[in-house]
Amino acid sequence: MRVLITVRRSTSTSNPYVDLFEEGLPPAVHTLRFSYRAALLGRYDVVHVQWPEYIFRGSTGPKAAVKAIIGLTFLARLRLLGVPVVETVHNLRSHEPAGRLERMQVRLLEKLTVVKVYLNESPENDMAAGVVVLHGAYPVSDVGLERTSRGSSKILTFGQVRPYKGVEDLITAVGPLADVELVIAGLPIDLSYARRVRELAHAVGQHVTLRLEHLDDKALEATIRAADLVVLPYKRMYNSGAALLALGSARPVLLPRSGSTTALAEEVGHEWVTLFDPPIAASDVRVARERVEGLAAAALPDLSRRNRQVVGRLHEKIYATLLAEKHNGGTSRAGWRSGVLRRLAGDDEFRRHSRFNADGGGGTASD
Repeated sequence: MRVLITVRRSTSTSNPYVDLFEEGLPPAVHTLRFSYRAALLGRYDVVHVQWPEYIFRGSTGPKAAVKAIIGLTFLARLRLLGVPVVETVHNLRSHEPAGRLERMQVRLLEKLTVVKVYLNESPENDMAAGVVVLHGAYPVSDVGLERTSRGSSKILTFGQVRPYKGVEDLITAVGPLADVELVIAGLPIDLSYARRVRELAHAVGQHVTLRLEHLDDKALEATIRAADLVVLPYKRMYNSGAALLALGSARPVLLPRSGSTTALAEEVGHEWVTLFDPPIAASDVRVARERVEGLAAAALPDLSRRNRQVVGRLHEKIYATLLAEKHNGGTSRAGWRSGVLRRLAGDDEFRRHSRFNADGGGGTASD
């Protein structure tokens, strides 16, 4: 079974999600990474879409126009050959404004999508359109997981530094907390925003440390383990690999309240996941610190439902079911989807994985 994943080959600064996802897939699944040549001329049975906007996004008008020609040809090929499309829903909406050509192509791809995969158990998810396969846990070393008491708190926020992530709100919130050291680690989205963050951090004082650079895996792991609490002060949150990486490193997290973060808190326990209502305030940080102090030094959150081999096996079943049901829904993608979701709802492993998978979609999403 050959699956085209719509993400290019990874670089040293790439999001590790797809690399780790591929490692968890069973041997029967062979993946191809996205390129225009692979998309237009390659041989594949299923297309697995990750971050659909980046397939079509151009940094300038002319580049967007060229990408649109290629993108529309790719979409026409998928439609003509009846290639099943599955989309992993990383975000409910793009973080950056989309151009007209990009929006048009994303809508056309949406019409070709048979099944969506939701990485969380948010009530916002349209279960008539897909299934839940939880975001896999990150592999971490057991060395250095135990937390130690220092009499003060080191708070960390990490990941690409972007306006929607609320970093400025967090700097302001820790300003009056003299016994808190805040570390901000990650590469800013651009020089202008980096300057804004530096100016605000300088105004607050010396208990804000900036590491505005990309950290490799080893450096990031060490930085997380040096912290007592990881704070992700986003203005909105749907999925967060950063939260799971912190929890896998036995570091509690402070997250914005949403359907998905509430579900995560219920999964691992409110002692590990404290929620706040944006924008973040000093009182939110104080509450999270109190909960951290109540955790046993060797305690670990239970992330067993997110085993990567289980995640890979569930995806293999999605791909196989898409192909098995290809001709049973007639010409309608909605009929195809309905058949796939009914079969997956009857699969014991899917039902055990998430209670949201038990209803077979609860209806039929429209094309």
